Amino acid sequence: MKNVCWFSRHPMDETQLSSLKAIAGDDVSVQQVNMTVQSGQAVVDAANGADFICAVLPVALLAEVMSAKADNQRVLIPVNARERNEDGEFYFRHLAWDEVKECRYVAYRHMA
Repeated sequence: MKNVCWFSRHPMDETQLSSLKAIAGDDVSVQQVNMTVQSGQAVVDAANGADFICAVLPVALLAEVMSAKADNQRVLIPVNARERNEDGEFYFRHLAWDEVKECRYVAYRHMA
């Protein structure tokens, strides 16, 4: 069994889960973590050794996760299309998972 830690306010939907199983295998256990993320290390700590860390994170935090995770942990981010339903409301439709192999964040912050 592969353990998956899913960082999101929303439960993983059936399309996301099916797509994830194509990557991780059919025997997966998904633990949802709904928390305000303060650091990449906090994500890795909350993942508690999970085989997969799946999350929607700002690029700076994603870079921290990539630096803090174990070598055998895989990091996936969902790729979605923003679409509108018949009532004019927007929703996200899952397209794929991107597996993050490397993430480097270099920036200069301009303070007001």
